[in-house]
Amino acid sequence: MNDFSIVIPSKYGSNLLVCLDALQCWDEETFANNEIIVVDDGAKEDIENLKSHNAFAEIVYHKVQWVPGEQPFSFPRNVNRGVLAARDHDVLLLNDDALLRTPEGFQRLHRASYGNPAMLLCATVCSFAGNKKQEASDSWASALADGELGKLIYDEMVCFICLYLKREVFDVVGLFNEEFEGYGFDDDWYCSQVRRAGYKIGIYTGCYLDHTSVPSSYRVRERDTLSKRSHRNHNVFKSYLNSCEAARKWHERKVESMKNGG
Repeated sequence: MNDFSIVIPSKYGSNLLVCLDALQCWDEETFANNEIIVVDDGAKEDIENLKSHNAFAEIVYHKVQWVPGEQPFSFPRNVNRGVLAARDHDVLLLNDDALLRTPEGFQRLHRASYGNPAMLLCATVCSFAGNKKQEASDSWASALADGELGKLIYDEMVCFICLYLKREVFDVVGLFNEEFEGYGFDDDWYCSQVRRAGYKIGIYTGCYLDHTSVPSSYRVRERDTLSKRSHRNHNVFKSYLNSCEAARKWHERKVESMKNGG
């Protein structure tokens, strides 16, 4: 199994501190030993202002590798900066509003991601996601804490909340598509490319994250801007669907499933 770096795009130091505190509490080995790369959209300045009176902020400031983000904000572009900084490592992509709630959760995700050679990326379950197969309850988090192992399931698309990407996926598919602005539909596009290359997309139920307690930097705090960019990104994705029959049929199934509450 390849080593992995954690890549976190982050705008607010408050989000980043809570996210990394959860990592340290629930998976101390990963926090201590794995490289943590923060693609910075403002979080570094926040942490620097806090570190004089916050001991954990001081630890975080010196522990992480800071990679400058670029304006205007683009999730895929910032992720790509983190992926390149990770060199030849696998990448565990983590949103700063997602809080680990599973003992040794990222070590478990790492092992599970190598459970199938045909699977190049694997998402976790969490309290809220756009894909119902990725959602689980707090009671499931308790079961995992009590020793439940979880399992691997497969889907055609996953939301990029917490995601393990083998280094091989970047050789097969390439980096994230920077044609998408801001945030949204970049994950749909990337998953479609993985499927098109003949590989599987996994969801590991043995790693649970809280994705409701911390406000999203982009979905909540910049709702108006996000809405405009999402509309544009949807059109970009639809133009791709029109040129790819397999992806178009998948999208039609997804829309129909959503209408039926799936």
